[in-house]
Amino acid sequence: MSRAPSLWQGRLVFGAHDDTVYCLDAATGALLWSVYEPGSIPTMGQVVDSQGIVYYGGLGKIWARDVRDGSVVWSTGENIITTSAPSLVESEGRFYIGQSSGGWRCRRTSDGELIWTSWVSGGSTSPVDSGRVYVGSGHYLYCLDAATGSVIWRFWERAAMLNSVAVGHDGTTYSGTSSVGLFYAVNPDGSEKWRFDFERSYVMLSAPIVGGDGTIYVSTVHGVARLGRVYAIKPDGTLLWQYDFPTQTFASPTLGPDGTLYILCSDKYLYAFRDWERAAPTGLTVLRGLALSGGLPDLTESDDSRLVVRPWFVLTTQEAPVQVVVESTSPIPDPRKILFTLEASASIPNIGQKIELFNYVTGRWETVDSRPATTADSIAEIVITKNPERFIQPLTLAMKAKISYKEAGPILLYPWQARLDHVFWTVYHSPGGG
Repeated sequence: MSRAPSLWQGRLVFGAHDDTVYCLDAATGALLWSVYEPGSIPTMGQVVDSQGIVYYGGLGKIWARDVRDGSVVWSTGENIITTSAPSLVESEGRFYIGQSSGGWRCRRTSDGELIWTSWVSGGSTSPVDSGRVYVGSGHYLYCLDAATGSVIWRFWERAAMLNSVAVGHDGTTYSGTSSVGLFYAVNPDGSEKWRFDFERSYVMLSAPIVGGDGTIYVSTVHGVARLGRVYAIKPDGTLLWQYDFPTQTFASPTLGPDGTLYILCSDKYLYAFRDWERAAPTGLTVLRGLALSGGLPDLTESDDSRLVVRPWFVLTTQEAPVQVVVESTSPIPDPRKILFTLEASASIPNIGQKIELFNYVTGRWETVDSRPATTADSIAEIVITKNPERFIQPLTLAMKAKISYKEAGPILLYPWQARLDHVFWTVYHSPGGG
C-alpha cells in the first residue's frame, strides 16, 4: 500500500501492489472482501462518496465499486494509466483524475462517462475548490476551470511540480517541487505570494495540508541520507517549527479534529504531535449570586452537569448580580496563543454574558467578550493572539477568568439562573516549544 486507505462507515478500503483492492473492518482489521484484477496496480489512491461507492484507477481502467460487498457499479474499458486518486465533487456528480497520457479528465460519477479532457498531462491528486481544479504537471502549477477544463492560469516553477496541491481558506494554493526543495504559495490570480526554501537535499513527495489556523504542514524526505523532516509553516511563509525523523516520511501529514498532527514514518511508527495543552479549571469562587447546585467538578466536562447560580442583591443596576471567577494554571509562561472556552446558558432570554480575563501586567480585569446568553447551552471561544502572556502570572503561571451575567432587557421571570457547563483554557506553544 502506497496511499492512505479511505474510511466509510467502519470500513477501510485501499489498493495494494499485489493488484488487489482490500476492504477491512476498521475496528478489528478483519478482511471483509477483496478483489483481484491482474495487472491493475490500483495503488494511486481512492475516494469514497457518501453513498459508499469507491472510485479508483489503475493500469488499464477506472472502477466504481460498492464498499459494502466490492461489486462493480461501473468500469471504463479504456487502455489508460491513472496518475492520481480521483478528486470528487459529489454535489455535482463529477470526479477529476489524472492520466499519464491523454491529459487530465473529468468524469461522471454515475457511469464514468467522460465530460471533458484537458491537454494538461496527468499529475498527482489535486483539489477542487470554488470551481477550480489545481494540477501540478511538468514545471507548472495549473489552475483549470472545473466546468470546462480550460486553463485559467499557470505558475512556473524551477523544478517539476509532481506533488499534490493544497488550497487554503483564503484561496491561496500551496505546492512544492520534487527535486530542488522549494515550496510555493500562489495567490488566487496565479501570482507568487511567497516561497519557502527547504534545507538542501530535502524534497517534498506528498501533499501538504492546511490547518484551521492557516498553518501549513509539509512532509519532506532527504534523498541521500534517507531521513525525514516535517515543517510547520506560518501563513506568511515563515517557519513555525520543524521536526526530524530517523527515516523517511513519504505520506502526507494528517490532522485530527482536536488539532493533533499525525505523521507516518517508514520506521513503521506513527508519530503524533500537538502544539497545545488544555488547562482545566482548578479553582472556583462565586463572587456574586447564590449557587443553587454544582461546583468546580461540574465545569471540567461538557456533560450537562452544571454549576447553577441565581442572582443576588447588588448596590446599583450597573453591577452584575451573578459573577463567577474560575482559576487555572498554564503549562507554559510564554504561549503564542490562548483560547478560552466557555459553554453556558441562562434560564430566560435578555440576559447578558460577559467574559473578563485577568491581566497580570496591568493588574486589572480585561473584557475579552460580551454577548447575549442563550437559553440552550452555547459555546463562546475567545482567541488571544496578541501578547497572550499578559494573562499568565509569570511566577505561578496562574490564570483567572471572571464570568458575569446581568439583565439586558425586560425579563418575565425572576429569579433567573446562569448555568455553566464547561470552562477551560487551551494554551498553544510558541515556535520551537514543546
